[in-house]
Amino acid sequence: MKNTKHNTSRRNWAKILSWSRLVLIIPISILIVMQQFTAAAVLVLLAAVTDFFDGVVARTTNTQTAYGSSLDGLVDLVFAITTVAWVWIAYPETLVF
Repeated sequence: MKNTKHNTSRRNWAKILSWSRLVLIIPISILIVMQQFTAAAVLVLLAAVTDFFDGVVARTTNTQTAYGSSLDGLVDLVFAITTVAWVWIAYPETLVF
């Protein structure tokens, strides 16, 4: 029984890291609107670190799930779209279609 609790805790850490990346979109967006680009970049870097570590935690603890994999992919997509949109808003001349 102890081992099950331990694995559940580890599995939750991977999901918490994924969810934290999604939550970081809010302060990043606010910082960009406030033209605090350096602070926003620091949070984007933090989000990239959580993206790396959520996979590492899930793989090393053998707690990969379909839900976690889907969540990670969805958060990556939302984060990428939001980041590109804010860059386009902040620097419209940088993105050419």
